[in-house]
Amino acid sequence: MHVKSIHLQGFKRFHDLTIEGLPPTARLVVLTGPNGYGKSAIFEAFNSWRRQHGGFGFRTESDYFSKVDQEGAARDSGSFEIRFHESDLVNQQLARKSIKVRSAYRHETDFRTTTLNKVTSPTDDQGLSRLIEPDHSVRKNYEYLAGATVEALYAPENQNRMVEALRTELVGRVADAMTMVFEGELSLQSPGNPLVDGAFYFGKGTSQHFHFKNLSGGERAAFDLVLDLALHASTFDDTVFCIDEPELHLGTRTQGLLLKALLGLISSNSQLWIATHSIGMMRTALQIGQDQPGDVAFLDLGNTKLDEETHITPSTPSRKFWLEILATALDDMAELVGPRRVVLCEGGNPQGGADAEGFDARCYRAIFGESHPDTEFISVGNADAVRHDHLGVGRAVTIVTPAAEVVRVIDRDNRSDDEVNRRREEGTRVLSKRSIEGYLLADEILTSFCEQLGKPDRAGDMIAVRDDALKEAVGQGKPPDDFKSAGGAVHVFVKKELGEWGLGSDARSFMVEQLAPLISPGTQTHADLSYDIFGTHAKVSQ
Repeated sequence: MHVKSIHLQGFKRFHDLTIEGLPPTARLVVLTGPNGYGKSAIFEAFNSWRRQHGGFGFRTESDYFSKVDQEGAARDSGSFEIRFHESDLVNQQLARKSIKVRSAYRHETDFRTTTLNKVTSPTDDQGLSRLIEPDHSVRKNYEYLAGATVEALYAPENQNRMVEALRTELVGRVADAMTMVFEGELSLQSPGNPLVDGAFYFGKGTSQHFHFKNLSGGERAAFDLVLDLALHASTFDDTVFCIDEPELHLGTRTQGLLLKALLGLISSNSQLWIATHSIGMMRTALQIGQDQPGDVAFLDLGNTKLDEETHITPSTPSRKFWLEILATALDDMAELVGPRRVVLCEGGNPQGGADAEGFDARCYRAIFGESHPDTEFISVGNADAVRHDHLGVGRAVTIVTPAAEVVRVIDRDNRSDDEVNRRREEGTRVLSKRSIEGYLLADEILTSFCEQLGKPDRAGDMIAVRDDALKEAVGQGKPPDDFKSAGGAVHVFVKKELGEWGLGSDARSFMVEQLAPLISPGTQTHADLSYDIFGTHAKVSQ
């Protein structure tokens, strides 16, 4: 199952919330945002929907489930609607397996069983009536595993199978996932004897066969989630799994490994929703989304208006989005966390003024904010200032973030091929065009701009105005590829000939705000510029 949209009205903290635009291909949906903006409330709606449509009964507790008004009174009932891409027709059995929710209150610290119980279908488990109740799933899952093992042992179809093979089938996925999450340092060794010492036993280093209760808080938390999905993913094989704060008690690296393990445990027809503040989870989700476009959707609740009608659609994980996530997760520490790559480029005014930020850097951020969200662009002056890092920006970055890559990019300008090769040999990247304006004013981008305005027939006129401006500049002794001189003429054409006056107060603002975003992944211009700056060929859509 894959969620298409959610509508909550008067439910929990929400006045009227609609989440829509979720792609049918997303296997992972990440809820982000500060505390108190409704991430857990959305999972409460998922849980209530399952209970209501699955025939378990919905607990109408107005002071818990309903939004409280300004006078402190709760509405009679809040409403929740969840729609799926596959179907909106849900019978009771389908509803029971469509959603599985784990709360943030997972506190199983110790257990031991000495009895066997009859196995019942996991879909018949009512789950929690409210997600603030303690979630004790490890014991429940152990009892299910023990019962399933006995059933499998006596099943006619298994009469010729070895006990070891059955054990591996039932426990192997859990053990493999734990090995992945903890990189081989922690292993699940045995489920013990359910009639004598029924519990899970582990090995780590020289310590062998130690009880579940001796795991650290993070190890227990990760094992709980891995066990739950490994045991039940075959039953919940067309399901939306919701996990609130899966990163609890875990270090940053292990958080990312856990997320990969959880995704590896669910079926291809299922979808995983997580609510998280975790840098490790977010970084891993971002990487998965880059490697497999369309597989990950980010829902940022940070700007939710709890007392107003709000519509939320998936966010693009741009550099700005990532900085907001860091600010939420790290608060004042966010400014100390550097990007993975810093590109030093031309432009900017160290003494401040109108161009203090730098035209080139502003353009690059608009162009690569989505395709390279882990990269920051900084204008540091002229070409010599870039090459020699006169301001010490690159050195400062590597001191704060030693692993960061510093890239230096300069314009081609009037450099000969030999000079360009020398600059590249010394480690400085050189644009293949004279300056950034050569990319901004390319035929492809001007044509796209006119199409965006709904005036595709004027693209030829716009290109002709640019070419006339270049010819006029040549008559004034400027090079034939000096696109800087054409920007003003193109901007005037947009205002006077196309009648578009609200697209930038000057030529540079127009190019940054309107043209730079059109140099997007899939265009040849983006591919060319990506190669010039990063040395990698970007895929061009056909």
